[in-house]
Order: sequence, then C-alpha cells, then structure tokens
Amino acid sequence: MFDDEGVPDTIGQARTADLAAGPDVSPLAGRHGRFTVDQPGVTTGGTDAEVHLREVVRSIAADLVDDPEAVGVASKTRDQTVYLNLRVADGELGKVIGRQGRTARAIRTAVQIAGAHHDVRVSLDIEG
Repeated sequence: MFDDEGVPDTIGQARTADLAAGPDVSPLAGRHGRFTVDQPGVTTGGTDAEVHLREVVRSIAADLVDDPEAVGVASKTRDQTVYLNLRVADGELGKVIGRQGRTARAIRTAVQIAGAHHDVRVSLDIEG
C-alpha cells in the first residue's frame, strides 16, 4: 500500500491521490522512481518524448474502451528509455489487451515507432 514515507507503491493509488490532491508529479516506490501522471484532459510535465508518448497511448486506449475518462497514463524517463504505464478500468482491460494480446502488441508497436522519432526506447505496461 504505502512505503515508510507514506508514498503509494502502485500507479493506481498514486493516480487516485493525485486526482484528490492535484499535483502533477507522483512519487512512487519501486524500481522506476518518480512517474509523471497525466490527469484526464490535462497534459503535465516531463520530456517532450514523454508528453508525446503519453498522448499517443492515451488516444489509442481512449478509443478502445467505453469509459475514456478512466484511462490514465504514467511515464518516467531513465537513460534513453521512456517507461509508460497504462491504467484502465478493471472491466475494460480485455478491450485493451485483445485476443491473445494482439491489440496490446499493436499498441506497443505504435508507441515504439513514435518513440523512434524521439530517439528513445519505450516500455509499456498495461494494468487494469
């Protein structure tokens, strides 16, 4: 749930806390350090590559699900890699993953191509 400093240790808890508190950068425990979390309809900080890649993932995912307002994307850049974390409502996870993971694979391919335009590698995790 929370680490010793009271920091949420998952993207979902951090996103909920961010929506309530309003900050645009969410400190998360874990191997990736701090993630930048966009709120629906609000583009927050990060590198140009992060902002562009978050928007690519958000627009694709929002078109796939019934509740586009529940789509959240968090990002973190380390070295030349942008780590993205896509979060959708629990009941909509299957729509984003697709049959045998085909839709998720296609999203990852599109984001990797977009990342190549910024000369960064991209890693996308999908959570429900």
